[in-house]
Amino acid sequence: MLKKTIFILSIIILLTGCWNSDEVDRMLYAHALGVNVKDGLFEIHVQFVIFGGRGGQGQEAGGGSLVPTVKKGIGKTIEEALFDLYKTVPEKVFWGHLSAIIFTEDLLKQKGKVNDVIEKFIRYPKTRYTIWIYSSSAESLDEILKEGTFKDMNLSPIFGRLGDPKNNYEQSSLIKPINLIEMLIELDEPSYTSAIPYIQLLGDSENKHLRFDSVSVLYTRSEFKGILREAEIDGFRWLHPDIINNNLLIEDQNKKPIASIIIDKLKVDIIPETKNENVTFLIKIKTKAYVGELFQNINQEQLTKKAKEEIKKQILTTYKRGLDLDADVYRLTETLYRKDLKKWKEITRKDKLPLTESSLKIDIDLLIKSSSILELTP
Repeated sequence: MLKKTIFILSIIILLTGCWNSDEVDRMLYAHALGVNVKDGLFEIHVQFVIFGGRGGQGQEAGGGSLVPTVKKGIGKTIEEALFDLYKTVPEKVFWGHLSAIIFTEDLLKQKGKVNDVIEKFIRYPKTRYTIWIYSSSAESLDEILKEGTFKDMNLSPIFGRLGDPKNNYEQSSLIKPINLIEMLIELDEPSYTSAIPYIQLLGDSENKHLRFDSVSVLYTRSEFKGILREAEIDGFRWLHPDIINNNLLIEDQNKKPIASIIIDKLKVDIIPETKNENVTFLIKIKTKAYVGELFQNINQEQLTKKAKEEIKKQILTTYKRGLDLDADVYRLTETLYRKDLKKWKEITRKDKLPLTESSLKIDIDLLIKSSSILELTP
């Protein structure tokens, strides 16, 4: 009898531990957050996904709603905007699965506003530092959150580009995704510069899609430098040693394609060289590639030479565009800071190096692998 009583009491005690828990299907899960500033007020746009059996016709078999729901809150502070949002939703909001934050260009331009957003979310105990960071125009923000999925492919927002950019990056390594902790490290340490992927919404009302081919350049947590668009960002991919897959189109003087090569492996070293008060940086690139397409007759030596010239051109184009914005887009300052702190302190002015076009040197070691199947003839 005593054992039976103890057994029953143990079950009761264990059951009481669930009384204050939240039911999974009685919560709204914030998946992506867009933040804008308009007329001095914060605007937050939250993309929700719905789990469980309440997704209706937009419900996918795996449990997430195919059609994301976007709700909005407004306030003088981020906190006030969040509580304004809570007035518009029917259930408790869970932030622990937040996967992406999008800063609008208008917010980036206002000094200190990015830091206000960062401070709010890093203080929240359930925030993950692996949240992906993006930027966009204020006009596109709502539509980006609504269209950030592929409904015709039966994919929920959870598997879209916002919440899972690494998957696409493995196939096309152009713009490196950046998460919250990586952005904080880049903004808080020399050269205090971070390149945040910029999302464009393209297409007509019947066929809208997201395009990732630009970056917003941020200096510290409070100064927006500008946007590098399309061809201006091509140099970035040669500075990321974790490049997985990328193509390089080689053209002749008449802009007609000669060949397309696929970059296979990449090794990058940035070496600071100081002389008196002058500093230069040698970017040494060692990479392998193979021919993906061939359009004109060319031997391997000529193709290698033209490929090196194109890689160097892309690196310099991005670097010079960064100088136009007064930004160290390749974070060259950091390499000197890590290698020679004393010299860094001597040369820097207000934590900035006086970079010029002549500050950069490039050395490229490229091996285009031959193939018995595909010779260098079209």
